[in-house]
Amino acid sequence: MNMSTGSVPIRLSLAMGLLALGGAACAAAADEPMQAWLRASITLDATGELTSVEWPDQKARGKVLTEHLEKIIRTWEFEPGKLDGVPAITKTRLNLNIEVEKNPQGGMEVAILQAHTGVGFNSMPAPGYPTTPAMRGYSAELRLQLDVDQQGKVVSARVLQYEGDSQNKWIRQDFEKASLKAVQSWSFEPEQVAGKPLVSRVSAPILFCMGGSLWCEKRNEARHAAGQPAMSMDEAVALDSAVKIRKGPVAPGI
Repeated sequence: MNMSTGSVPIRLSLAMGLLALGGAACAAAADEPMQAWLRASITLDATGELTSVEWPDQKARGKVLTEHLEKIIRTWEFEPGKLDGVPAITKTRLNLNIEVEKNPQGGMEVAILQAHTGVGFNSMPAPGYPTTPAMRGYSAELRLQLDVDQQGKVVSARVLQYEGDSQNKWIRQDFEKASLKAVQSWSFEPEQVAGKPLVSRVSAPILFCMGGSLWCEKRNEARHAAGQPAMSMDEAVALDSAVKIRKGPVAPGI
């Protein structure tokens, strides 16, 4: 289930110095707003109540952030998955797109920009750069649709969208072949309803950028102007989550 906070994101003030999301995040947040994706594994009971929240990528320095985010998440209303039409205990992944910026008091302010549930990724190795496009300095951005089985393996994939600084069909085919080959080794963590893993469908971006690519720089500038983070594979989104977010961030938080 996808959800965007639109023009009224939840914001919470953290009365501290620089919030540590990691070295690069801190440096970016100190000067200008920084966006990042965080993921949590959550469990809902049959009524939709949140019973467990785990942050698989949490680092010690980011604990303050995840504790505040968890307080907000626990105010949301969820609808669990169903087995044979009956609501049941559901395990899913919750992905949050957050923005961090410094506030006038010297602390940090965090906004939840987007939230979505669904299958989670365990391993998404980047594809190898195809030889001919690399030699000619071409870059591209693709979006793929993946079908994932109950074991979390990709069983089929197709290209939904292609954009690049070369429209040569052979160059495009090289990028598409490299992408389709790479996703075959990706692995996911399926949603579970009443202990039963589910098949799923995922939309995933793949970016090929040569160092110093003007095309990629312009793409990132356009995304920044639109209030979006630079493209990354963290933007992989489940298209068919069993869970629905009924009530999310619609008012100021802590």
